[in-house]
Amino acid sequence: MMNENNVNSKVDTHHDHNELDLRGTMASVLFLGGVFVVTWFAIFILFLERV
Repeated sequence: MMNENNVNSKVDTHHDHNELDLRGTMASVLFLGGVFVVTWFAIFILFLERV
């Protein structure tokens, strides 16, 4: 049988999406994407030189 105190003591952990600060996430994604693009072009240029 469940104790009523356990049911009432749950903390609401729902966060509003408008309050989240995702600037660091956006910067990390852009940085990683830039690394991928630069790496791809470097390997492509290396491939063209060896053909």
